[in-house]
Amino acid sequence: MYDFNEIRMKYFEKRCKQLSSISESRDLLSLYNTALIDNDINKIDIISNMLEKQGKQWNTINVSDSIINKDRLKIIYLLPHSGITGGIKIIIEQSNRLADMGHDVMLYSHSPKPNWIECKCPYFQVNPENNIYHVTPKADVVIAGYWDLVIDALKIKAPLKYHFAQGDYDIFKFNQLSESEKRIIYTSYTLPLKILTVSNIMIKKLNENFGRKAVLIPNAIDTKYFYAKKSSSINNKCLTVLLVGSDSIAFKNHRIIIAALCKMQEIGYKLKIKWITQNKLINDYGKLGLIVEEFIACEQTIIGDIYRASDIFISASLYEAFSLTVLEAMTCGTPVITSDNGGIKDYCEDKMNCLIFNPRSIEELVEKLIILFDNLELRKKFSVNGLKTSKKYTWAKSTKILNKELVTDAENTTGAFWL
Repeated sequence: MYDFNEIRMKYFEKRCKQLSSISESRDLLSLYNTALIDNDINKIDIISNMLEKQGKQWNTINVSDSIINKDRLKIIYLLPHSGITGGIKIIIEQSNRLADMGHDVMLYSHSPKPNWIECKCPYFQVNPENNIYHVTPKADVVIAGYWDLVIDALKIKAPLKYHFAQGDYDIFKFNQLSESEKRIIYTSYTLPLKILTVSNIMIKKLNENFGRKAVLIPNAIDTKYFYAKKSSSINNKCLTVLLVGSDSIAFKNHRIIIAALCKMQEIGYKLKIKWITQNKLINDYGKLGLIVEEFIACEQTIIGDIYRASDIFISASLYEAFSLTVLEAMTCGTPVITSDNGGIKDYCEDKMNCLIFNPRSIEELVEKLIILFDNLELRKKFSVNGLKTSKKYTWAKSTKILNKELVTDAENTTGAFWL
């Protein structure tokens, strides 16, 4: 049986070596193409002058000529893996909706087809002996689902090439990385692919870290699974607190939540925890006197039910590109306490649809928990206002924006080549 994490790391390391090699031999025309994609007039002028001084000759073409006026596009998504993450969920949801609009969408990955979410599009599991680009057909659009996959995207025959950047350590901890890591990641983000992203904090970070522009494609929620419960809890004696994510992922910062919940019990509050996780929790929280009900690798239907059965949802992430779980909780009418993680800024408003705390302060989280535990009317308010917020993030709206980018806006995409 294949070890898919091992396969993923094998190709990740292989692509990083290629990115490192590119960084050492990057030519001006590649940088010029990136500037053209971003329509960055200042960079276009600077690089044009440099090329002219070197006596270089080049020409530009409309790279999308072959697909202008096509209503049905052949679109290929490249997935880094098929595990249970918000990023993979969004890619699959996007592909499903684009297929519903009539596009011919295919997914390629070395990992097997996911069984935790409905995947309507043809899914091709690439043999571990092959690079992904070796087996993908010619397409109209190729979308790399992670930064190392831009290497494969560049080698696939397609006039429109995108990097769908959903954020990870590469964005939020970029300045803390080693110089070699920075060089590789910087190269990936500045190669000539147009960038799609999910939030305004990502647009800001992409510009700060890499000088790139990006197209905002907002995340959305599948209301088939995520919808509101009928009413807020009236049981103030023992509330159910929901956590989501593996406790082995450091940036999810669950240790802060656990410390705060232990403190709540110490001062007399009764609570129990529901915990949705990709894999078995690594710690025994029963030893701390906490009642934890664990839900491992659940299907979306079950996840929606768990949200609705909870009284309070807590997210303590140190950073997030969007914080999808917070919006899922709001869609289910579950009151939210969330850290100020960056990604929530597009839709969270402190004391209006949630409570926001400093993710490094146990004391502040305890303070917010006491407020929400003691105030049924505030929980009801957050439930109502959270629902209003979530209704702005529909797949109909998000897919319309994405489709406009692929079908209409991309018609103006130009590229340069040597004469």
